[in-house]
Amino acid sequence: MDTVVAEKTYTIREAAEEMGVSMDTLRYYERIGLLPSIQRAENGRRIYSEEDLGWVYWLKLLRESGMSIQTMKRYVEVTRAGDHTIEERCAILENHRSHLRGRIEKLQVFLEKLEKKVEFYRGYEMRSKEEA
Repeated sequence: MDTVVAEKTYTIREAAEEMGVSMDTLRYYERIGLLPSIQRAENGRRIYSEEDLGWVYWLKLLRESGMSIQTMKRYVEVTRAGDHTIEERCAILENHRSHLRGRIEKLQVFLEKLEKKVEFYRGYEMRSKEEA
């Protein structure tokens, strides 16, 4: 006798809490096509699968790392189109990786300048205390 194991599903509230995003974000992502295959219960409520949460996680990473919604939409489109789009998917992610590396370099420069400014203020603070 075969046993069928039901996949865990999540309500929109549970999915939002699990992924650390708002319910509005999930609705928005669905509305603009980033999450096009969200199932609905008989009462019309959204039902999120583990696979859906995997997509939410990936989209959240892309967005938090600075990828534009437009680029994210293109990535989702080509991914859902099938394996013949692997090259374009790689190109999208390589371009984003390059963008991220540039941002990291700029942030590193900013961090170094910030650290020097803090050092300057700490030195000023020490000199003021010594003079008092």
